[in-house]
Amino acid sequence: MEEKLFNKNYLCLCAANFLFFFSFYLLLPVLPFFIMENFQAGNAVIGTVISCYTLATLVVRPFSGYMMDTFKRKPLYVLALSIFTAVFVGYLFAATITLLIIIRIVHGFAFGLTSVGGNTLVIDVVPSEHRGEGIGYYGVANNIAMAVGPMTGLFVYEHFSFNAIFLGCMACSLLAVFFATQIKHRVRPPVKRPPISLDRFILLKGLLAGVSFTLLAFAYGQISNYIALYAKEMG
Repeated sequence: MEEKLFNKNYLCLCAANFLFFFSFYLLLPVLPFFIMENFQAGNAVIGTVISCYTLATLVVRPFSGYMMDTFKRKPLYVLALSIFTAVFVGYLFAATITLLIIIRIVHGFAFGLTSVGGNTLVIDVVPSEHRGEGIGYYGVANNIAMAVGPMTGLFVYEHFSFNAIFLGCMACSLLAVFFATQIKHRVRPPVKRPPISLDRFILLKGLLAGVSFTLLAFAYGQISNYIALYAKEMG
């Protein structure tokens, strides 16, 4: 008998994924204003603080896949998501640029592990006959968060304080943790690995696709980080 795609476990995973990315995109356009207004920093400092997050995510992602294959996926996913949630508290007490950079690096590590964890967990939740469809809808949750998150963040910025944004991000992420704990999935046995080798972290066949995606992301990163500041300058 064919299993249904939209079962409780799949819906909980999609909800957790949406709330996770929503909390990320809620903060993304507002953070430059927070740095500029609280620390009187220029565009170079703003770019540095924001890029620390991305670089930390980049560093941890090759190891995230290995960890997800070696250990139980759901507990690791929930742990990473919980750390991601807890780090939002740090923004409330970030008194210096140095402290903010440390917070962003830790947040980037947690984001990298959580995003990879969700992508691998969806394979264990979706019925095999609906795998492509299930991954597609799962990705739509990211796109919806990308569409409504920045808009919501800028609305809150216009009417409330930065602390309200940080607490809102934490609340959304905490709700994501709740949905993540409700997921039941097929448990895969840990993968036995040979000694550490380069091809575990760098897939030569994927380098060209990686370069292509890097160029695309480079353009997107510049626009997404500064578009709100540019719009404010234009009035």
